[in-house]
Amino acid sequence: MQKTALRNWMKSAPVNAIFIGLDSNARFVGGAVRDALLGKDAKDIDIATPYTPEEVTAKLQAKGIKIVPTGIKHGTVTAVTKGGDFEITTLRRDVDCFGRHAEVEFTDNWAEDAARRDFTINAMSCTQNGEIFDYFCGMQDLEAKKIRFVGDAQQRCKEDYLRILRFFRFFAYYGAPPADSEALAAFRLLANGIDTLSGERIQSEMFKLLTAPDPIHSLHLMVETGVMPHIIQGIDAASIAPLEKIIKRKNAITKDKIFRLAVLINNNLDSAVALIKRWRLSNLDKNRLLFLCNPANRFPENIDEKTAKKYLRVWGAEKFLDMCFLCFAYGMKKELLDTLVKLQYWDIPKFPLAGHDLANIGLQGKEIGQSLEEAEKWWEENGYKAGKKELLEFVKKLNNLSFG
Repeated sequence: MQKTALRNWMKSAPVNAIFIGLDSNARFVGGAVRDALLGKDAKDIDIATPYTPEEVTAKLQAKGIKIVPTGIKHGTVTAVTKGGDFEITTLRRDVDCFGRHAEVEFTDNWAEDAARRDFTINAMSCTQNGEIFDYFCGMQDLEAKKIRFVGDAQQRCKEDYLRILRFFRFFAYYGAPPADSEALAAFRLLANGIDTLSGERIQSEMFKLLTAPDPIHSLHLMVETGVMPHIIQGIDAASIAPLEKIIKRKNAITKDKIFRLAVLINNNLDSAVALIKRWRLSNLDKNRLLFLCNPANRFPENIDEKTAKKYLRVWGAEKFLDMCFLCFAYGMKKELLDTLVKLQYWDIPKFPLAGHDLANIGLQGKEIGQSLEEAEKWWEENGYKAGKKELLEFVKKLNNLSFG
């Protein structure tokens, strides 16, 4: 029996209460065990037990712990505590599989439950004292940075085609080349199955992949195995190079999922529109992606400071910086990028004139809009220094009005 170093969360007060309530007939499962072995704090702490959902509910409610039947048909309830929420799932085994929806029954066999997990590094379980139960050599694979399916790769993917994308996501976070050959062979045969997945499920996995510290090798594998065309149209090996360049610039923008997606798509607006519909992006993400993927928004080559300030005034700092780094990904020189980025601290001036100012001097209708446009151009060309009085004089001269 192997053990992992105890983490603080394994002995926290709410976890203690749950394990005591379940007579310690429970274990941590899934990602929490994997992260403990890596010396990381777990984001989600999932617990499994041989007790049925009804037994779990009765035992924990007797200890004053609130229980919510969040996934009762799958054997899952959620313990709600002041220290957080914890999903508790009854051990299960597959009776019959038909795509994503398997017929299962409860069991008291931990190995049978572990066999339902997708990858060996996710199939380990752990007692509260740190004892590891590893039925499929997950510890060995975790150390070797190998992502490997539990069981036959083709069969596991047919059960749920999202596992193809999950493989690439986990490879980006925990794997290292070379990737498992059995898995890659399965993906080449089964890539079409991705078309049956909902857009929301694809979006969730792809955003997790794209925000990995370095998703580049996974993206190349997706191209090589024929998976990528079922996710994003028009992406090849060359499309990934700009993203690889931008990832080396470590800041909030270059780590952002929508920004990375835009770099990958480049200026293929049709591809972006199709993806937005398929993935059901939020309005906020949709608008940002369309802005970044529109070739009309790209800076002119060797843009100067004067022109850059015009973009900054119109777009605001957020969009301006997005476009700075996007253009850098596609060839802008580092020196120019550094110059433009400094402009974010420019105190953007407000154009002094408004339509009612021109109405007050006798202009009306289209004259007002046209005059405002000409006045703003003149104001920009003269370094944003002219005030309202000078601008009104310019407009009067432009329209042959008296200067009374």
